[in-house]
Amino acid sequence: MAKTVTVTHLGMQGEGATAAKAKKDAEARIEATLTGEWNPHFIVHQGLVAVILRMPSGTKHQWGFKVLNTTEKEPLHNQWVDLNYTNREETVRAAAYSLAQMTNTYVGLKPYLLDTQQAELDRYFDWQAAYRLHRQGDKSDSEARAEADRVVANLHKVAA
Repeated sequence: MAKTVTVTHLGMQGEGATAAKAKKDAEARIEATLTGEWNPHFIVHQGLVAVILRMPSGTKHQWGFKVLNTTEKEPLHNQWVDLNYTNREETVRAAAYSLAQMTNTYVGLKPYLLDTQQAELDRYFDWQAAYRLHRQGDKSDSEARAEADRVVANLHKVAA
């Protein structure tokens, strides 16, 4: 079993077989954190603003987004941003996808989305519409979900 040495160098943790290698790893992580794109990106869509940003971290997941609802009195409920992404491009796609889900449309967001994401969203919108329709009656949540599942499955069988 190989031994791993962990050191903290200039505030960054590094790992390696020796202290010198761990320090080199920490230096490489510092360099990776300081290089690359840092300018924030914004997508405005139907009263919502997605702020895409990079925050320094010791991992490759340094990108995240936050959605602000400009129609609310308190558009920013907290400043916490979940850093789930490794680059700006995938973060922009994820933010656009989230905006589309929140607003029930991707009109205006197509340049940011992949064709597969647009197809997923079409299916999502169909399911949401079917669920709302069945929930308006006296069906329970689980019954409305089951009906929505059947409707969407049939819709996509016909389309195929």
